[in-house]
Amino acid sequence: MSTRTLTWYETQKDADRISHNEWNLQIAQKVATSNAAAKANVIWQSVAVAPSTSIAWNAEYALNWAADLPSSGVQIHLKGKWQPCNPGESFDIGLDGFWKPSTPSTGDAGWLNVGNVGYQYGGSDGLHIVVGLKNSATNSFQSLFIDSAVLPLGSSARFQLKETMTWWLSAGTLTGEVFSASASSTATKDFSKPNGNGAYEWWTTYKWDDGKWYSYGEAPEESMLALPPSVTSDFGNIPPIEVTPPRQWVIKFTAGIAVSILTSLTGYLLGRLDPHNARQITITVDTANGAKITVSVVETPLSGMFVGCSHINTVLTADEIRKAMQLAVDDGMIPKNTPWAVMDG
Repeated sequence: MSTRTLTWYETQKDADRISHNEWNLQIAQKVATSNAAAKANVIWQSVAVAPSTSIAWNAEYALNWAADLPSSGVQIHLKGKWQPCNPGESFDIGLDGFWKPSTPSTGDAGWLNVGNVGYQYGGSDGLHIVVGLKNSATNSFQSLFIDSAVLPLGSSARFQLKETMTWWLSAGTLTGEVFSASASSTATKDFSKPNGNGAYEWWTTYKWDDGKWYSYGEAPEESMLALPPSVTSDFGNIPPIEVTPPRQWVIKFTAGIAVSILTSLTGYLLGRLDPHNARQITITVDTANGAKITVSVVETPLSGMFVGCSHINTVLTADEIRKAMQLAVDDGMIPKNTPWAVMDG
């Protein structure tokens, strides 16, 4: 089973804003039941902001149970023990509340199966099944989903994992809590499918000014994954920078493409070409004479600038734009058979 990895990274400016709001990254995964569509309702992990943080896991799941269904913002109180369960396996809850293999031990293929509930807790009407996903960092299972349905004695259930991860920003360390809303926009990726490089790995960053998440199937520049703290430097001996007219390239589409795709693509390209907000790049859409995107950048004689201690190259090349466009195709931003070309403006 291939390891899944989500790497969250931020520029220093956006990290400071996130930290000021006391926001953490909240991660959840969708689960389907036999009588309800897939949804996420429990925060699997809650992660504090840093220059870069990688969350890795394998698709290892387990079953547990709770006696009540918490309201939003309340942590699940588990009563049982974690029972590792692979899709297609089936386990019963015995008379003592412990798990045991069902007879037969196989259930519906592709589902985690609860064959029979043979235990009643106190005066409760039944049990709520909890699905867990193993945290590779702690090698322990953490609550991922709780079924709102009450399972009385003699009942059964099944759960299907979609591997669709959702993440957002909100205040607090909320691991194991039931949720109903997020404080910021959300991002979603299906980790059952590899990225354009064949790996089950995605990089994501939140652009504060846009109020949006941007996710990529390829790692950003190394300097973005470990930005140094802000420092005070003396640039008094650096000569004045002469501003030159913007350099332009045109991305031309030779077949029809929806305006909504072009609009989304501008934000994606800006995130790939100017992740530090250091280059003076502007991207515009023109559909008056055929669909095209114009990319403009102001270059300087120094061919760069400093962000903290990192030198950021302000020179933009056509090859960079072509690479960003290909990543957009790989990440599903553009239909794969859409013809396009990058040319001097």
